[in-house]
Amino acid sequence: MQSKDEVFEIFKSFKLSVEKKLEIQIKILRSDGGGEYTSNVFESFCKENGIKQEATTPYATQHNVLAQRIRNLQNL
Repeated sequence: MQSKDEVFEIFKSFKLSVEKKLEIQIKILRSDGGGEYTSNVFESFCKENGIKQEATTPYATQHNVLAQRIRNLQNL
């Protein structure tokens, strides 16, 4: 990712990939609440796809572990 404005397209691709490979639906998206996750387009996409958005405390250790698991899923 070169810039934060790419996050939405990358997330859409990630969602499609995860849901196909694991045959599950993403239900919750946890982020630090940054602007790249709270745009009107991103929020509308999440609502349309039944994805609840939750903001976490940035840089919290327990959330970093979860982020690492997600990165590992991307490499499947």
